[in-house]
Amino acid sequence: MSDANFHRVTADGSPSAEDGAEGRRKRVRKGTTSCWECKRRKIRCTLSSSACTEPNAVCDGCRRRGTACIGQTFPDVRTARPATAVEGPGADRLGRVEALVEKLLRTAGTVPNGVSGNLNLNLPGTPLRDEHAIPGRSPPPQSATPRAEHHAPESKQEKASRALVAAWPNPRDLDLILSIPITKSISEIQRIRNADYMPPCTESSYENTSASHPSRDILRLPPPGSHPVLIAQKLLVLAIFLQDIRPSLQLAQSRSQDEVLFGIMSRAVEAASSFLTAEDELVASIEGIECLRLESEYHDNAVNLRRSWVAIRRAMMTAQMIGLHRAARYGVCAKMVDPASRSSINPETLWFRLIQSDRYLSLMIGLPQALSENVFATPKALESCTPLEQMRRLNCVAAGRILQRNDGDDGDEKDLATTHDIDKLLQTTSALMPPRWWLVPPSPGRSKDSESDNNADRDNIRPTSLTSDTMRLMDQLAHFHLLVQLHLPYLLRPSASHKYDYSKITIANASRELLGRFIVFRDMHQLESYCRGVDFLAFIASAALCLTHMESRRHQSPTNNVMDFLLHQRASDRGMMECVLERVEHIAAVTADVITSKISIILRQLLIIEADAADGATYSANSSAGRHDGGEELECDGPLSVGGDVLNIYIPHYGTIKIERSGISKSVPESHAQDSQLLAAAADDMDWTLQGVDMAFFDSLIRGMSEPDLLAAEWPSGV
Repeated sequence: MSDANFHRVTADGSPSAEDGAEGRRKRVRKGTTSCWECKRRKIRCTLSSSACTEPNAVCDGCRRRGTACIGQTFPDVRTARPATAVEGPGADRLGRVEALVEKLLRTAGTVPNGVSGNLNLNLPGTPLRDEHAIPGRSPPPQSATPRAEHHAPESKQEKASRALVAAWPNPRDLDLILSIPITKSISEIQRIRNADYMPPCTESSYENTSASHPSRDILRLPPPGSHPVLIAQKLLVLAIFLQDIRPSLQLAQSRSQDEVLFGIMSRAVEAASSFLTAEDELVASIEGIECLRLESEYHDNAVNLRRSWVAIRRAMMTAQMIGLHRAARYGVCAKMVDPASRSSINPETLWFRLIQSDRYLSLMIGLPQALSENVFATPKALESCTPLEQMRRLNCVAAGRILQRNDGDDGDEKDLATTHDIDKLLQTTSALMPPRWWLVPPSPGRSKDSESDNNADRDNIRPTSLTSDTMRLMDQLAHFHLLVQLHLPYLLRPSASHKYDYSKITIANASRELLGRFIVFRDMHQLESYCRGVDFLAFIASAALCLTHMESRRHQSPTNNVMDFLLHQRASDRGMMECVLERVEHIAAVTADVITSKISIILRQLLIIEADAADGATYSANSSAGRHDGGEELECDGPLSVGGDVLNIYIPHYGTIKIERSGISKSVPESHAQDSQLLAAAADDMDWTLQGVDMAFFDSLIRGMSEPDLLAAEWPSGV
């Protein structure tokens, strides 16, 4: 910096009034070019090459900091008082205030956007500090290059939020979603989901939930700066909502719109799932557990039970990590990132729902449960529950005991005693609800008897709505499914001692009750993805009922047999199973769902075999290790031979169950042969299509049976 830039004169060109004071200042060494601010900071004072020729140049440091650049040949305005300054204690006090403000600005390091770096403090009794009035140096012009800003590195939370928001649909896609009409069924399902975690979880609590258009709240992101787990929660709720409305587009054959919705749904789930998998510390909260539960629900609706099981296990581990199980037991407050969650999620109810989902999925796919304890069903815990909630919790206890029995190796007699104990528990749970509660709700469009409604009041059953009917059906389906699972291992046992007759009769009755309610449920919700697991329940009940009728014929004799009563019920049972098959095939045709198609194909083949046995055919069942067709070890299928004589059902890690027709002519109707070819073609292209449900079903069926029992099992048609 040139010394020429440091001449100090007044406005009229005369020497400054401060010349007298200048003699008392320390003399500046010759050649000194640094400014006061750089000297004070003990940094090098430099000028850019373009600024060297300017008369009022500002050094690089002051330009970057936005401070006044004053050479050392001039007095430092921070230490020297102007001649016009007010004398006395007040001036000193104001000077200290100015110095404090400037110090705070320097400590902050940056000046807020839109605020000039040249601050003018207009304090009473203090002269206006305008840096344009300081001779020798002027503030940087407005067009000068902005100073380099030093941004703090992006935090993990900010990075996660940015990635999640990027997966949110754009305004055009949001308009498309809003334009799709929402059926009453979908609206009711959203109300059920919104009220699922607040006690007492009665039917009235679902009905009191807001019935507004569900997409209004779903299609709204949390406010900026929200925790990323809240954004992930919104993405998963959006994906589940799109799961519900997509079938209506598929039915209307709106393929282009359906593809757009599928892309939105896939991106939302992928982003949320990646976040939940990678950011364990950000997920460790009540809201994070809810996100994992929503991910499990999404996979359950997509009939991907194994992924659903994995997600619910991660939710339970995260819940234990933050102490949710202790919060449920001792009332300890678990971690929440959003205060609003305290009014929408009850920790104790959430913990029970996690255990309930884990046991349901473990039963369906034949895997062990995560926890065997039942703290949610202690006498103290049940005191505050409604009868409906008590029934749900005791049914969950029964499911846990069934899983314990299936995983144990206590011998046949002890297992049978355990089975009867669990059966008594299920009898107790059914008695908690009024008798009229167990009636099958009317199908949509069927007028209800007014007298029935009046009588319902006497049993504390309110006039029903679609919401309460749906919830009642779900609870009834779960109860009868537990009865089927409980007694299924004894279906193919030899009946010489008649000790298994009770189990066989119970399976027939429970399967019949379940299928009747499945038909009503699918009439209410024909295509919605909500609780697609009921299709698996129908598959298990239909297969069990088919085998029960075939088993009754195997033991038919001239003397009275306890299973002979099924002969009079076969026609109605057959009609019910055909209705179930129609509804499953309708879902498969509209949604093009591979798993539902597989279920419908196997059900049709089981009905063919049952009809063939009723017409006089004889079938034998046997098992063997490995596959008969040399296929891959991880394939699960049930192909029927082209001739329609043999049904090979391969169970991974167990072997092949072979149901073979014998003793009758090998000719089969042409329609049967066509169905057989369809099944064989479908089985070639689908691996693990039934998610292990078929494996769990047949594993329960043959559990505890010796190979001679299986080899001796034959199903003749009659005497």
